[in-house]
Amino acid sequence: MTSQSDPSSPKQNILHGNGFPPSRRGGLFGGAALPVLGALATLLATSLPSRGAVTVLYFDPNNAVAESGVVDNASPTYVWDTSNANSARIWTDVPAGAGGPSDVNSWTNGIKAVFSASTDAADNTYTINANVAITFNALQVEEGAVTIGLAAGGSLALAATNTIIDVAPATSSPLNLSSLKITAAIGGGTNGIEKTNGGVLTLSGTNTYTGVTKITGGTLLMGANNVLANTSGVTLSGGKLATGGFSDTAGAFSLTATSVIDMGASNSILTLQSIASWDLSKKLEIWNWTGAVNTAGLTDQLIFLNHSGFTNFNASQVQFFSGAGGSTQVGSGAKFIGNELVAVPEASTVAGIAVLVGLVGWRERKYFLRHREVPVGTPS
Repeated sequence: MTSQSDPSSPKQNILHGNGFPPSRRGGLFGGAALPVLGALATLLATSLPSRGAVTVLYFDPNNAVAESGVVDNASPTYVWDTSNANSARIWTDVPAGAGGPSDVNSWTNGIKAVFSASTDAADNTYTINANVAITFNALQVEEGAVTIGLAAGGSLALAATNTIIDVAPATSSPLNLSSLKITAAIGGGTNGIEKTNGGVLTLSGTNTYTGVTKITGGTLLMGANNVLANTSGVTLSGGKLATGGFSDTAGAFSLTATSVIDMGASNSILTLQSIASWDLSKKLEIWNWTGAVNTAGLTDQLIFLNHSGFTNFNASQVQFFSGAGGSTQVGSGAKFIGNELVAVPEASTVAGIAVLVGLVGWRERKYFLRHREVPVGTPS
């Protein structure tokens, strides 16, 4: 009979947490089995998906309203900073409704920010003010009317050479509302921005970044005078630059796809330092132009301080319109008078004037021949 104090007793093995006699423990849990368990742990660690470093954060106005102490009312204002004091529960690493694990984060500088609208209709127009130095390498507005401004101590700066700012068209939003206004001045040294998608980006600050301002979709709207740095190049690649009736001076101009410059409802003078490149197979349309054909120095002016190599443009290359959307054509083509690009008359108008001048000249010649003085004694 086996004693209860005998270590080999099954009861004692169970009491000691072994569950099996020593002869069986080594085969199942010990000895050569330990490397197998270690290998299994390594396999699980390397095969399971890793969250990795956060490269994009989603602004969640629902959490912000409910958990950041912001009163749930129309057009709320939030704080954009990098501490848990104000940013906690505002930013998540998974978009709302996407499913899957989601961590609440404070903002991390140098990454992409995505903004959407609250499920509460009263909150889908909101402002977020930076109160520390905020940097980003991309911005996206999926829906909602978003304004980014500054609070005391705050600043905004680009963190990428080509910082994408993607604003969805309002019609693609369930709320029929999508826009981005940046009232703060944007820094970032030689970095630049690229406006994409079909929505409207409004810049109102005196921006100091000197990289290229590129428009490939939608509208970049000037919300004040002098929003672009004098050395920031402007590239139109399929979108619209709208002056909003304001004036500005920017760097070198490039046209790479059919695009629009909208001079707005008020008087605008848009001055560009030079022409870096101009694809003459593409068309530039100038809307809401209040000038006159063959005339410079009027209310709306499009000036190129250096336009070496470019003199005249035909109607397939440049076209002026007095209204929006290409409604009322002014002239046909363009030319430079000094440094200002202006419309030229339509070819039919020029031909008509030439014919009229010719007729007048012919009639004047006939009149002269019939009424010239005849010397005395000369047969008439």
